[in-house]
Amino acid sequence: MDTMIAALHNCNLSASQFIISILRSQQYNGHHVVEDLLVHCDEIFDAFIDHPSRGAETLQHTNQAMREQYIKEIKSISSEEAGWHFGPSHTTTQQVEDFNIEEMGREMQSCAPALWDLLGFLLGADSSCKAKDADADIIMDEVHDEYDSYWDDLDDIDLEGLINGLSSGTTPDGNKQTERCTAIVTILW
Repeated sequence: MDTMIAALHNCNLSASQFIISILRSQQYNGHHVVEDLLVHCDEIFDAFIDHPSRGAETLQHTNQAMREQYIKEIKSISSEEAGWHFGPSHTTTQQVEDFNIEEMGREMQSCAPALWDLLGFLLGADSSCKAKDADADIIMDEVHDEYDSYWDDLDDIDLEGLINGLSSGTTPDGNKQTERCTAIVTILW
């Protein structure tokens, strides 16, 4: 260890300068020292967190870095360019009917992986112990009958009437279900 410290000193490099430089330099991509650092980055990171003089600050810095990553990913997937931007007052019946939550999930998983992992963790989807299907999606527990009947009821909603009601403020066909939905949306809006 002393020989390495002396070598860094003789090159006028601190340990941090050496590590930062070798990791950021394209010249050393694939170098066995870089590969070793990358393979052991979890252990290195844990050593920083466990260090008595800087552990709390390291953890705080990491939390801030993750918050920034989540914000970046949220902005990315919610932008108009991502294709999932939703304007309820300008939405057509066809757009609502064509909406596919599975497709949105796949896109979110590929475009916002850190956010996807966070949501999975918060929702209790421990990917390390759950069975996965052929697409590597976690197989969720069986859905209760009450949830099935809820979605069956939603299938009966007249989406076109609902959207027309939202845009005009009245329901053209006098449908009670549509009127109720319009009233709820009006209350929430």
